[in-house]
Amino acid sequence: MGLVDCSKPRISISQSTSILILTLVLTTNLVAQENTPVPPGFKRLSNGDVVVQDILQAIPPDGYYISKDARLKKIEVKEILVSEVLPADMEDDLPDIPIGFHRMDNGDIMANNPAKAVAPPGFVLDENGVLKELKVAQAEEALPDLPIGFHRMPDGTIMANNPSKAVAPAGFYLLPDGTLKAGKADVNISKQAAVRSSGMLMFDYRYTHMYMQGLLDQTIFVPLVDAVDLTQQYKYMMVPRNMSMDMHMLMLMYHTREYMLMGMLHYMSNSMEMYSRDETASQMYSKGLADSVVTATFAGPKNISFMVGMSFPTGSTDVRGPMTHLAGIVTQEKYPYGMQLGSGSYEFKQGITIESPIQFLQWSLSYEYTARLNRNKHDYRLGNILQSNAWLKMNFTNNISAKVTAQARNVETTLGFDAENEANREMSPAMDARNYGGRRFDLGFGLRYENSKMTSVDLSFSAPVYQDLNGPQMKTLWLANVGLGYMF
Repeated sequence: MGLVDCSKPRISISQSTSILILTLVLTTNLVAQENTPVPPGFKRLSNGDVVVQDILQAIPPDGYYISKDARLKKIEVKEILVSEVLPADMEDDLPDIPIGFHRMDNGDIMANNPAKAVAPPGFVLDENGVLKELKVAQAEEALPDLPIGFHRMPDGTIMANNPSKAVAPAGFYLLPDGTLKAGKADVNISKQAAVRSSGMLMFDYRYTHMYMQGLLDQTIFVPLVDAVDLTQQYKYMMVPRNMSMDMHMLMLMYHTREYMLMGMLHYMSNSMEMYSRDETASQMYSKGLADSVVTATFAGPKNISFMVGMSFPTGSTDVRGPMTHLAGIVTQEKYPYGMQLGSGSYEFKQGITIESPIQFLQWSLSYEYTARLNRNKHDYRLGNILQSNAWLKMNFTNNISAKVTAQARNVETTLGFDAENEANREMSPAMDARNYGGRRFDLGFGLRYENSKMTSVDLSFSAPVYQDLNGPQMKTLWLANVGLGYMF
């Protein structure tokens, strides 16, 4: 016999009449008759009702089921027309799941005591005590290993690492929350699961270190001594020799098959060494909260996703500190644009990504555009950013992958200027708003490890192979990233 799921009414829509048809499961008690034997594991009460006596042996015969109050009842089915709204109290009149079992939030039927529970005919219990139809269990057992891009939850459920981009293997389908199920998807079941499922909540920490050294004017290298030489073109009092930028990013993501919401907080630490005309060196430091970002990514057709977001000016544009001039004179000055912690502007972000299905060799192409919407309180606006990315990834196992990356980045010229910095623009190129922005092309390599609980570690390194900068401006030498991820 088949297990009758009576916890919810079964509803279908007639194509000819578009009227809802409700299939009710009506029940009657097993009537006391002298010639009606009592099945094993049951006993007959004085009023004629047959009830469970031994839960380990009590298996309802064909055409019967065990009610919520442990009585054996007969199943009768008929269809009636109902309105589009099902009365709220009707569900109480429907029979329940088998005795000794309960329904989980994700819709699975779980044994109360898996060690002692007995599955009805046509069903089996998996190692976690979940009741499954025999054909579904056989299909799941036929899956030899976890498919690439999936992981097994502590309860045994197989879940997609990236629900919005995962593809189910043959003979399986994905629920909206990324759960892999055997068999063919049922529209009504998927919709119910979408209501019950809460998606995945993920936390990610990423550390980025960027190192810059030397000066470029477009593509031409400018020696430091030439930049401060009064007989040469630039005649600056001091120029930046090198700069380190450390960025700590905290990301919280809510992920389903249809969309991903993400919030990012940034903490930045900058260090810049200056070289003066008298061959002395000095240092500038800045650190603090940088700008914050919120994005939403939506799954589109054919592995395409669309991103929109906003960046909020939570980073300071008023960082000041000691600055050493010629002859060792130290004054308190406003630091250059590159040493500030934020843009001071609201920024709109948009992007499109196309990514191949998860398999051994996987690729992705994307673009992202950041439009700075306003001049900040100091009457300047940093340049808009257009960035294109591509990567080719090799998934060696379900846990380990490596990828090569390429990134093209264009930053437009700054509009306006900060009045305090402008007054010192002849002192250093870093004080001149015109010496920001340019074009850069990077190549990189990365490794990633991810375990079955979606805890991940990834490392990556990249370096520019081409730079054309509005300068004189410091060139980027290399970038390194370390990422840690955790799923709740």
